[in-house]
Amino acid sequence: MKKPFRFISLTYKLVCAGVVILPLLATALMVRHWSDDFTMKKVDKELRLAADSVMNVVRMRYDLVQNYLYLEEQYIQRNLSSSADSLQRMSRELELEVARRHFTESRAKDLFVNLVRDLAAITDYDIVILDESNRVIQHNLLPNRFKVENYQWIQEMRENETGVLRYTWQYPGEPESYERLTAYRLLHGWKWLLSLEAKAPDPEKSDFADQQIQGLNDFVTGYHSSAGGYAMILSVADESVITHPEFSEGTFDLIPGVEEMVRVKNGVVRYVDDNNIAWRAGVHYFTPRRWLV
Repeated sequence: MKKPFRFISLTYKLVCAGVVILPLLATALMVRHWSDDFTMKKVDKELRLAADSVMNVVRMRYDLVQNYLYLEEQYIQRNLSSSADSLQRMSRELELEVARRHFTESRAKDLFVNLVRDLAAITDYDIVILDESNRVIQHNLLPNRFKVENYQWIQEMRENETGVLRYTWQYPGEPESYERLTAYRLLHGWKWLLSLEAKAPDPEKSDFADQQIQGLNDFVTGYHSSAGGYAMILSVADESVITHPEFSEGTFDLIPGVEEMVRVKNGVVRYVDDNNIAWRAGVHYFTPRRWLV
């Protein structure tokens, strides 16, 4: 019996096989590449969405703290201004009593200073009186007759005569400088400068801010994205760990891939850790606190 195709050469067979098989292989490789690329794009998208969701919580907590501090500052300013107005009215009443010759100006001034000193002893803010030469008459932290005319905020108070001012200074004996709020009034009859001072709310030393940071820490350490992995917040300002599921504190040298994250700041970062394991991370930079989310 005759066999068909016995005269087809091996070369022809290989060529035919190549024509059929190679395109199939190429197609299979392209499909696999497309599938891998599609999968990675999907993962990157999920990572970006996960980073967005964490960032939204960070923004919300930050806004809550800022709003709270703003309202607290407004409350302090109103109290300082109200007390300053009351003391200013008291000085005017005493001036009027002097004009009526009920007692001398020296006696009126002594009464006013004693009243202010008694009030300063029971309030949470400092009450300051400066004479016409900007020497201290009453101050909780400076000695009497201490001259403060060279300080910019004193000059500004003298020029504006009434208002609310914010400034930073370190009084003798204080461990550091503080930002202060002061409501001031010029007592025209005596040319004295009256000011009531309080420390401005500090977000770094606020119980409410601490509560928000703790709530943020609880959210981040317990967060699991649909893409897998975990969330963390790093401070670029001092290269420290703000919150992390494995480290309650520490520095950047504990975190693999941190250099790439800092460089990119916003987007998806790809890096390899010390164990040669490849990672992908969705990254956002929170500018107000210089945090990397």
